[in-house]
Amino acid sequence: MELYNLLAKLAAFAVILFILLLGLWAIPNYLSSTVKPDYSKPVETPGPINGSKILEYKDHEVDFDRSNPEFRSLQTILRGQEYSLEYPVYSELDSYLSNRSKDVFIVNSIGDPLPQEQTEKIVSKRLLDEPNSLEQLRFLARTIQNFTSNKDDQARIAISLAQRIPYDSAKASAAEKIRLYPYQVLYHSSGVCEEKGRLLAILLRELGFGSVIFSFEQEAHLAVGIKCPMQYGYRGTGYCFVETTGPTIITDDFSNYPGFGKLSSAPLILPVSDGASFNSVTEEASDLVEWRRIAEIASSSPDHSLVDSDYRKWLELKNKYGLVSKSS
Repeated sequence: MELYNLLAKLAAFAVILFILLLGLWAIPNYLSSTVKPDYSKPVETPGPINGSKILEYKDHEVDFDRSNPEFRSLQTILRGQEYSLEYPVYSELDSYLSNRSKDVFIVNSIGDPLPQEQTEKIVSKRLLDEPNSLEQLRFLARTIQNFTSNKDDQARIAISLAQRIPYDSAKASAAEKIRLYPYQVLYHSSGVCEEKGRLLAILLRELGFGSVIFSFEQEAHLAVGIKCPMQYGYRGTGYCFVETTGPTIITDDFSNYPGFGKLSSAPLILPVSDGASFNSVTEEASDLVEWRRIAEIASSSPDHSLVDSDYRKWLELKNKYGLVSKSS
């Protein structure tokens, strides 16, 4: 009888254990099959205008192969000294972002049409906050932080890095543009103004600076603003102008651009981050005054010649910032 009772208890225990194990296997599979969202279909979110809704695709984290990275050599310059940062990139992440990019710029609204400013804010947020791209860009920001503990010099390194990525002139003039996520600018080692600008805006945000995007709709141009003392801010915004198409001195908004010349329209100001101020910009502002003074002397001279002292100063500034133009 005792043996019978023992066998009965063991059988009951085995049944209970089987049910528990079955539940542990079935519940997660049930949840994953019923709760997991379909990221391929757009969802409706409230819009900025009464009664309007926005159709957008939701981002999600993806697994991609990190076992065999490629490396990009990112060039930057700090006070005349050139540095190279080795940065790992992944082809699977680039492919994933390429497939997603077409959805980023589709801002469909149900109801009243969205204003241009609101549309640009939505697009910028999608590009700046994509989680898989952002994870990799944060790694680059940490690399810059490990390079120097001087916070303002971290901003200088990030700005020079973005400026020195080759500008994609062919893409800029193409009728159809396939826009890149900021991470893809690093992967492809090239980009146009809006792509390189958004890359820089993310880096400044991750480095802890206040930053904005200046979007010039009339000129179809994009630049970046870094928070700085008000007297150096672009058009009284409190953000210093930073061009990313090529190397320029911070606060220099006097460039001549192919196709439209100088910037003349008032830009849309798209907030990116609220953070620290780039207070040592007085160094760049002072250098820009000298750079422009020498440029004016050279342009007014029949043979564009300079006296020795001005030439030495011109060469010093050219090397300090890695400037590529001769004196303008």
